[in-house]
Amino acid sequence: MAIQDALKEGRDFVCHPLPETSAAFVASPKLGRGEIEVIRLSLHSRLNALIDDRTARHFAKAQGVTVIGSLGVLAIAKHRKIISHAGPLVDAMRAAGIRFHPQLIAEFLRELGEC
Repeated sequence: MAIQDALKEGRDFVCHPLPETSAAFVASPKLGRGEIEVIRLSLHSRLNALIDDRTARHFAKAQGVTVIGSLGVLAIAKHRKIISHAGPLVDAMRAAGIRFHPQLIAEFLRELGEC
């Protein structure tokens, strides 16, 4: 509840480390609870974090977390031939309300040879 209260009030707060980790950090009220938990888990497990939100990505990187976004996952899937085209999946994500800058999408699809 302390996290939820701090988020509602727009205050910074200390995120206590997960078991067996010494990494604690001060989380910004601009981050959602899910983003905070992803960052905490990534610090604990030393795994990459899947984060699309720009503010959360910058914050995670500042904490030493390696970040990949949804487009990065799609690029990996295409390079590994798990998917044949990323464009339709990007369209579906956008239709579901996920926002990407149009220039980012154009560059992404161009790099994958889909433009």
